[in-house]
Amino acid sequence: MKNLVLKGHEILALGFPQGKAIGVVMRVVADRFTVEQKEYAINLLKAILKRPDRFCGHEVFGDIVHYLQKPIPMKRGKVGHLAPPVEPIVLGSPVQA
Repeated sequence: MKNLVLKGHEILALGFPQGKAIGVVMRVVADRFTVEQKEYAINLLKAILKRPDRFCGHEVFGDIVHYLQKPIPMKRGKVGHLAPPVEPIVLGSPVQA
């Protein structure tokens, strides 16, 4: 049986964003599915796009979900004194007054 090979434009047509996710999908599909399973694989990829939360912990498809998540933009700025002042710690038994 021949391994299933999906092309980038086919994966984009399903709704996957451009980027590393395309390559990961191509690798996973080629490793796990045969040509006879194309319809099943496409339906599974659509399900991953629709409900990625259901596949987060999956051993195989979790990689796809990881690359679907968009990075959270970080605001760069000057870091000030964020920690509250802390009382000094004295080791040993408390001092009796």
